[in-house]
This record gives sequence, structure tokens and C-alpha cells, in this order.
Amino acid sequence: MHPAMLGITQYLKDVAEELLKLLFVALSAAGVNCVLLYGSWYFWQVFLSTHSGDMFEKLHPERFDQLKSIFSLEPYWETALQLAGISALFMLVVALICQFIYIRHLLYMPLWGVLKISWAIGLSFALAWLIQHYGFDYGFKPHLSDYLYYVALLLPSMACMLFPSMKSAPRIVPDVVSLFVSITSRF
Repeated sequence: MHPAMLGITQYLKDVAEELLKLLFVALSAAGVNCVLLYGSWYFWQVFLSTHSGDMFEKLHPERFDQLKSIFSLEPYWETALQLAGISALFMLVVALICQFIYIRHLLYMPLWGVLKISWAIGLSFALAWLIQHYGFDYGFKPHLSDYLYYVALLLPSMACMLFPSMKSAPRIVPDVVSLFVSITSRF
């Protein structure tokens, strides 16, 4: 087999391996979302059965209705899969773009672990804005009235997908600087 073909097949094998890893992480993120949704629903039901829950419903009816709309996103496993899927796709695209144009090396790699979470928070806001404005045209199911509820729903899966996506990006796409160096070194 020609050496170039060996390199291409190895690259395709590496890409498939990384995408499979990301698929497992996305399924894990869906599990985390599902546990959080079911757990929140359970605590919401406990809260509603108390005197404080009754008072909350009477004193803040608009906030009560908004929270009730979150807990009406049943079945929770379907909502969790949808949130994890869109988060995984969005994080992969962002990670690949950041890798290709060298932003990953400049603005992500030098940060400490705690500061890297700020990327997940910022990207959750960006994705929540996109879903709020364009998601319903493409069949995204959770229709919520408040933008911040999308952020709250997306943040766990975005945080789960951040590190694996950024780690997989160099194996999937080279950065521009490396391409430029390898091309110019041949001349």
C-alpha cells in the first residue's frame, strides 16, 4: 500500500475513534441531564406539597408557570437526549473551529481548569440564544419563554462536552499554523 494511503487510513481511523469517544461522552451527558431533570422534578413535587410551595405559587405566579413549563418537558429522557445531542454537536463545531484558527492554543490551553469552565458557561449562553431565536424552526422541542432556562438546561451537557471536544479537536483537524509551517518548510 502506498505510504500516503496508509496516512489517510490512519487519519480516518483516528477521526472515527475520536468521534466514537465523543458519542459515548454525549450519551453520558444525556444521562446526567436525565438524572438532573428527574431529580429536579422530584424535589419540585416535594416543594409543591409544602406550605412554602403553596405560598410560592400564590406570590409568584409568573415564575411558578415558567418553572412548571420546564417540568412539562416530558419524557425527560427524550429532552435529555436532545439537549445532549445539540450540545455535543455545537461543542464539536466550536472546538474544531477554535482548533483550526488557532484560538484553542491562544485562549483555551493557557487557562486553568476552573477558568476553562467559563468557556462552557459562555458557550451555553451562545447556544441558548441560538435555540431561543432559531431552534423552533428546526424542530427543537423544549419551548421555554425565558432565555436563562435554556442556559440552565444546556449547562450540564455543555460542561460535560467541553473538555473531551477540546481534547479531540487536534486529532480531527490540524491548526492553520501547523499547516502553514508544514507547507512552507517544503519550499
